[in-house]
Amino acid sequence: MTVHAHSPGENLNGNVVQGNRIGTNNIDGDPDFAGNTPPAIDALTTGVIVATAVSPIAITIEGNQIENDSYGVWTTPGVTATTSSPANAFIGVGTPIFTAP
Repeated sequence: MTVHAHSPGENLNGNVVQGNRIGTNNIDGDPDFAGNTPPAIDALTTGVIVATAVSPIAITIEGNQIENDSYGVWTTPGVTATTSSPANAFIGVGTPIFTAP
């Protein structure tokens, strides 16, 4: 599952990722934000990626079962991800929630 904002003025706020079973994803990596300062490259398997180059994103990610990924939820700075009740279940996930520097 991927949500990307690349240009100023893109509004991806209010999206909800809820009640899904998410297996191994992002097997080729995601270098789309390598041009950010600092670069943000997700090179590992990831269940949910939410990334922005400029415009802030507020998204809800909850009640999902995310399995067999290096990262459960991977975000860039500028993303506010609500991941509370109901909580996500992470099974075989190395880092449940990661924000790139």
